[in-house]
Amino acid sequence: MEESKKHFKELYTEEGGEDIALTNELLGHIPQLVSKDDNEEMEIPVSKSKVSNGLWSMDPDKAPGLDGFSAHFYRICWGIIKKDLLRLVRNFQRKEKLGGGINSTFLFLSPKENNPSNFGRFRPISLCNVSYKLCSKLLANRIKPHLHKLISQNQGGFIKGRQILDNVILVQEAIHASKGRKEKGMIIKLDMANAFDRVNHEFLLKVLEKFGFSEKIISMIKCCIGNPWIAPLINRRPTEFFESTRGIRQGCPLSPFLYIIMPESLSRKLLAEKEAGNIPGIKIAQGVQTINHALFVDDVICLGGASVRIAKKFKKILLAYCRASGGKININKSEIFGWNIDQSSMNKIASALDMKGHDDWEKFKYLGLPIFLGNNKGRHWQEVMEKIQGKINF
Repeated sequence: MEESKKHFKELYTEEGGEDIALTNELLGHIPQLVSKDDNEEMEIPVSKSKVSNGLWSMDPDKAPGLDGFSAHFYRICWGIIKKDLLRLVRNFQRKEKLGGGINSTFLFLSPKENNPSNFGRFRPISLCNVSYKLCSKLLANRIKPHLHKLISQNQGGFIKGRQILDNVILVQEAIHASKGRKEKGMIIKLDMANAFDRVNHEFLLKVLEKFGFSEKIISMIKCCIGNPWIAPLINRRPTEFFESTRGIRQGCPLSPFLYIIMPESLSRKLLAEKEAGNIPGIKIAQGVQTINHALFVDDVICLGGASVRIAKKFKKILLAYCRASGGKININKSEIFGWNIDQSSMNKIASALDMKGHDDWEKFKYLGLPIFLGNNKGRHWQEVMEKIQGKINF
């Protein structure tokens, strides 16, 4: 019990101070895109029908939070509690605070693999109270319609109309086109460790401010994510609670939208470097913009000409982003693949990035799908087909 508390308390505790220069460098490329009218629309007092719709859109059978009440229970008692729920949400909107430990949570530890050997091999899922999820869900529903104009085309997750296959096709076509032109190219596949759990709150709030979100909306977001009390569950029993000072919780309806807003600072910086010619990226076809990165939530891909100079430029920007945002690159799981380059050049690039360099493209998968350097062969899809068959049989 004590070891689990120690591990997750360390994970959810902010490290060190802010590097103002790095933060300002990343924030400098974010435009103000949320208008006064947008903010006024998001700040309109919630109606009883919105509260009802929010409650009925929840999964009724998901595990309850600290108070032990599921969404199904709230639905059964709707006639009795609807006025109290409406009052709760409106007080949250008006005062930008939640009382009574509403946003405290248990952590359910979901194993990432069979027989995990340490607490790092568990995915922490927050079991939030339904009353908290209702407040955060209604706020998330207000933010969601505005995301399409905030998030650049290089990001593919959680945006209406964008599909996971868009990024896969984009990366595949870029590699195919570059190889066909006999260019020396590389792709850097990054693994972000505990991406949601390491988010720096101050940096996230500054990104929101730069985009133009009002002080009132930011205060409500801060209320949702700010310093909740957390207790991991071990064999269904909670450890002692501790106060979290960083991270956004998996299980909170607001978290996915907040997460994709924050790395937009990285995306905008890489786009600026592309426009300046420092990291020009790879051209796909005539009339199509070049690409030097693709993001899908915490899956990060960087593409460019295969050289130590470009590798170092990528590294400098990525380290600056991690320092500002709280992110951490898992070097052991991050890899570089190249085309039209010799092994000696690949080794120099890998050394510059402190990552593994590969030329075996049969090992490359992006978002669970194989990426090809040569011909698309049936065997490349065998693992995918087996997973699909397993789900069908289950």
